Amino acid sequence: MGYRRPFGAHQRYFIRSGIEPKERLGCLLFSASAWALAERDKWIGWEKEDRSQRLHLIVNNSRFLIFPWVKVKNLASKALSLAARQVPLDWLDRYGFEPVLLETFVDAALYQGTCYQAANWIYVGETAGRGRMDRYKEYPSSPKRFTCIPFAPIFGTSSSGKRGGCEVSKVFKFTLPNRKSSFHTVAEEKEAAERLTEEKLKACLQILPGLLKQLERIPDPRDPKKVKHQITVLMLYGILMFVFQIASRRQANRALTTPPITGEP
Repeated sequence: MGYRRPFGAHQRYFIRSGIEPKERLGCLLFSASAWALAERDKWIGWEKEDRSQRLHLIVNNSRFLIFPWVKVKNLASKALSLAARQVPLDWLDRYGFEPVLLETFVDAALYQGTCYQAANWIYVGETAGRGRMDRYKEYPSSPKRFTCIPFAPIFGTSSSGKRGGCEVSKVFKFTLPNRKSSFHTVAEEKEAAERLTEEKLKACLQILPGLLKQLERIPDPRDPKKVKHQITVLMLYGILMFVFQIASRRQANRALTTPPITGEP
């Protein structure tokens, strides 16, 4: 499928027949969501800050293939329906939280996306025709049909009307849409998260000197000629990402350079 390594968090599946011999019929890949989609963000009701705080709760169905020699009626829509029930459970087990929305892109020039419609996915709108990592409009591609399926209410403006050619009903205001939030507003949740982060930072500052000494005692098994970053630094990043539930090294860099860490006013 021309796709060797997914970006960020991901989960892979094979579609197998239910009778012996249980042959492979196809495969699916779910990975991190696209960074910015105007139609999606508008449909949910996201501002830039909301998206930066909640984007990890959206998972992208980045690859879906039924093998060309397989001819089973309704197999594609059945596989999507089963995946929609299984992905939240596996994501929770692997990454510690449940996604609340699956998204995908359908190239209308090549496919109709009928299986997604049959599996109750919602058509929202068209993309701008830019690649996943294209922030500067340097690599234009063909526009895609953006389709999604929510597992829980997603915070946005209450509405009932046609958006992007699809009837949308009861898109409620909600904070953490993973069905575990006790907060009523985004501001209330943000304040609680900041208090928790501050407590973690204080604890880290107390143990950091001793922790660095212990990390320095761990031998580096890598080839010295190929070492780009010290193993102590990499392990420290890993610990910080685990403690603060940071999804990338970029976010870890921001955490390390905030005033509570650097002592800036």
